[in-house]
Amino acid sequence: MIPDDPKLGGRTGSAVQNCEFRKEWQGYHCRNRQLAYLIFESLDADRLDRSIQPIFILNETSGFNNTLNSMMDHVWDGFYTGQVHESRFPTLITTDRDYRIEITGTPPERMRFQLYAEIGGVKLQIYYPVAGSIKVTANGQPKDYTPWNAELGAPGPLSKTYCGENRFVPVDNYLEFYITKACEIKIEPRNVVMSKIRMEWTMEEFYKDGGVTRFVDRMAASLGIPSYRIKTVAVYEGSVIIDFAIEADDKETPEQAAKSLEKLQKKLVAKIEAGTLKLGAPIIGLQNADGVVLTGDPIPERGEAKIVNPDSSAIIKNGPNLWDDLVKAQQAAAAAAKKAIEEAAAQKQKKNEEAQLEFKSSIDSLPDDKAPPKTTPEQTVITVKVTT
Repeated sequence: MIPDDPKLGGRTGSAVQNCEFRKEWQGYHCRNRQLAYLIFESLDADRLDRSIQPIFILNETSGFNNTLNSMMDHVWDGFYTGQVHESRFPTLITTDRDYRIEITGTPPERMRFQLYAEIGGVKLQIYYPVAGSIKVTANGQPKDYTPWNAELGAPGPLSKTYCGENRFVPVDNYLEFYITKACEIKIEPRNVVMSKIRMEWTMEEFYKDGGVTRFVDRMAASLGIPSYRIKTVAVYEGSVIIDFAIEADDKETPEQAAKSLEKLQKKLVAKIEAGTLKLGAPIIGLQNADGVVLTGDPIPERGEAKIVNPDSSAIIKNGPNLWDDLVKAQQAAAAAAKKAIEEAAAQKQKKNEEAQLEFKSSIDSLPDDKAPPKTTPEQTVITVKVTT
């Protein structure tokens, strides 16, 4: 028996097959082996006091919409409630369908999912406000992203053949994973440094040369780290732009990971500027996840540019390039403008001083009889008459 009232949490009963509406129940009676129970929760330290509800469980094909709230507060602090509650959300769904989970607040960094079902599984999709690298484990076993799809320039779609299959789709910034019964899924962030690199290449040349596999191997060899620690997030034109992540060693503490990743990024910048990073094509620029240019030229976002053969004079290499002359010209122009301002101020000051001297000289040359008469204050005489 499940509700079907938009005012109480969306459309559920009428979106499930083999369900009969019972007016006296104000709900539906369903005979469906695919009905399942999904429960998920936040594992973050603030799971008891940070609100991320309401949460919407949606299936656009059937029109399914179940709106969830947090668990009720049962903690008391004297006369008042403790105002803490678990960020845990149970929902009724149907297996062999895809669902989008829309979280009102920022999604927790660490979450756990479990599906109680008789048959089948479901694909779940969660949107993230920013791009990142997310680790997915199924029953404690890490699961890699799906194989690379050159046409999409991202990990390929899920085949829905095993629990824990997953991918993170860049630009749109959502995580997808497949879950079945008797399988616990955990998601958590990876310690990574996100970067973006641009190379003078066409997409055809890039994939003919080995694509992302060759890129990862070359990058790993140059930095002296295992290739599994480098993850390709996205590849797109402009000419060839690659979003990638360098992961920290799993044995490192968060503090150690932060330091080692910072060193790797500095090493990467130094190699590019020295011209010793060999990736198969000249490097135009490198920037971090915040869009800060680390070396070379700014990199356009996906869809902003599709330059197949850029001006090679802007490529990072030993010796001067196009931007050296541009910077020098800008510096010379700024210096000339500053000098012109200073000269104009000096001329104005000189004219003011000359005008003051001329005025003083004209006053001093006036004869005495033409000098302005001196004024004296008026005097008032008061006469007092005394009588006896």
